[in-house]
Amino acid sequence: MRVLIVEDNPTDRLLLEDIVRSRGHETAVSADAEGAWALVQEDRIPLILLDLWLPGMDGLEFVRRYRALPESDQSVIVVITGVDRREVLEEVLEAGANDYVSKPISPPVLHVRLAVAERQVRDILRRRHLEQALAKNALRDPLTDLANRTLFLERLEQAHRRARRNRAYLFAVLYLRLESLEAAEGGTPTPPPAPPVPEPVLVEAARRLEECVRAVDTVARMEEADFAILLDGPKDLSDTLRVAQRIQQAMAYPFPLNRGLFRAGASAGIAISTTEFGGAEEVVRHAQLAMTRARAAGIGGHMIYDPVLHARAAARMRQEANLRRALDREEMSLRFQPLVDLRTQEISGFEVLTYWNDPDRGLVPPGDFIPLAEQTGLIVPLGWWVLEQALAQMARWREEIGSSRRLSLSVNLSGKQFAESDVFDQIARRLERRKIPGEWLHLEITETTLMENVEATLQTLRRLKEAALRLHVDDFGTGYSSLSYLCRFPVDAVKVDRSFVQQMTYSPENLEIVKAIVRLAKNLRLGLVAEGVENREQLNLLRELECDFAQGYLFGRPVTAEEAAALLERKAGYWEMEEGGKWP
Repeated sequence: MRVLIVEDNPTDRLLLEDIVRSRGHETAVSADAEGAWALVQEDRIPLILLDLWLPGMDGLEFVRRYRALPESDQSVIVVITGVDRREVLEEVLEAGANDYVSKPISPPVLHVRLAVAERQVRDILRRRHLEQALAKNALRDPLTDLANRTLFLERLEQAHRRARRNRAYLFAVLYLRLESLEAAEGGTPTPPPAPPVPEPVLVEAARRLEECVRAVDTVARMEEADFAILLDGPKDLSDTLRVAQRIQQAMAYPFPLNRGLFRAGASAGIAISTTEFGGAEEVVRHAQLAMTRARAAGIGGHMIYDPVLHARAAARMRQEANLRRALDREEMSLRFQPLVDLRTQEISGFEVLTYWNDPDRGLVPPGDFIPLAEQTGLIVPLGWWVLEQALAQMARWREEIGSSRRLSLSVNLSGKQFAESDVFDQIARRLERRKIPGEWLHLEITETTLMENVEATLQTLRRLKEAALRLHVDDFGTGYSSLSYLCRFPVDAVKVDRSFVQQMTYSPENLEIVKAIVRLAKNLRLGLVAEGVENREQLNLLRELECDFAQGYLFGRPVTAEEAAALLERKAGYWEMEEGGKWP
């Protein structure tokens, strides 16, 4: 231990030095308080032996000034005085001294006082180490020894306040996720470890991240395999991007693990400081959002937070939440669009369309929410609800119009529904419960869905055909099915996409496409349905091409079940044009 002796009497000073050194301590000596003050400015000394009466600054003033310094409570001060008046000693102790020794100095008494002081110093050091350990555990990640989330957010909040005060100051947050471990070339053939990322890899990744940044920057482990980096004062965006590139290069090197080498992908999101940020947590959320988009683009890249993209994502999240509530609150309803047989001019059936009765926006058409339902997976429960409601309506119509008249319902089957292992059982069970013949239900499936897994698709289609269901290829011409596969699929009809039908009257190219689809359908003995028919010229062309069925606003917009029933009561041939070219 280092002991500071402040004594102007040479004899007493030598005695103090001898006794202190005999106890195994190192000494620093000063004959006055000013010299002692200079020593304590350079270093905190655990034990100070201080004469009370000194030339210049006296011992009492030194104690008061010393106790005003930061961390001075980690030192023990023993005052040496020839004054034994009670009021003086009380004043010294109140100023911050821990003990006193009277003059003339008695070596046995001094040894006892030093033993007490040494124990106090040890207690102080022990308490300090404990506090440091607790602080470290509270602010450091125990595995990697990086800053933890609490410390990172604290430093980020400081940077954010600094940016608000000084617009020239910049900071940046990089949010990184380590994932997708796999064996590297030349490594052990053992299968790659499953998540979570093994601890040795996390520790090594932490060291690599620290090597990519400066001492003033902060690297933190936020959770599991997520890391965050606070760049303090980059000059501009290019500085931040260079750091991101260094990090990804560092993460690209194989990690040693289990006597083998493994590669780990790392995607990063970047948020640059701006006064628009509401606080540290918001900056981190923006960096996380950018990281999520980087992962979606492919593991191993980085992306900068874009407020426009964030606004779109927030709007999408609100729409998704509203859509989920709509399903729970039964805000969906069905509309039925007539399907007309161009040979008999009769309604042969209806396509079932789903509308959303939004309390705020009113009746929302399917094109405004079905894509979101597809992306979020909500299309599956929605799709089965639509089928259930459509078959229930079909059962009611059978009772009203009788089973002798053939009537079909066309229901869209989403790719996610079609991919479910029990898709056949789900449909067959509903048909059986409603006592609906299979041929009355037309399932519409897109080309893209059919081509996703050809062999599995074939098996499912064959089972559906065994139940006498009619299978239609929806939006034909917009997908990528080949003729060879179309020949193998047991489908009954193709639906010409509305984009071709609506442009064929003024686009020779689109007319040729429609003609080619018609020829293909007839050669394969498939039915043909034209979508989106809106005027007489389109209808006349389709009749010339001998198209079987058509639907579109020319024949009627989607209507309620009651309105559809009224249409069914009208005479056959209602859809035939009169001589003047006007619909009756």
